[in-house]
This record gives sequence, C-alpha cells and structure tokens, in this order.
Amino acid sequence: GAGLAAGVGILGASIGGGYMASRGLEAIGRNPFAKGRLQFNLYGSLVAFVAAAGLALGAAILILQTVPSL
Repeated sequence: GAGLAAGVGILGASIGGGYMASRGLEAIGRNPFAKGRLQFNLYGSLVAFVAAAGLALGAAILILQTVPSL
C-alpha cells in the first residue's frame, strides 16, 4: 500500500513537472530576453521536485521498515 501511494504521488508530480517544463520552454520561445529568469525558475522547480520525490521515497521506506513482516 505504501509503495502504491508513493507511486501515485510521484506520478502526479511528474505530470505536473513535465507540464511546467513545457510551458516554461514555450515562454522562453516567445520571449528569449527573459531566458535567464525563466531558467532560474525551471531549475528551482526541478530541485523542489527531486526533493519531494526523495521525501516520498523516504516515507515509503520508513513505513515499510516499521510494518512487521508477514
């Protein structure tokens, strides 16, 4: 159950991250002068996504370690 919950959570975050990246690259294509600012935001959101994925993985591992084996 914990693995399924973490997987669904990461799936939703992945779809949102992909959508955000595509819209950011589209914005860079429309306004190349804002490239530096947009790249900073894209990289920041990438770091936040990786941190959230790590937290979800850590929570799943913690749950699996505390549940007694069958």
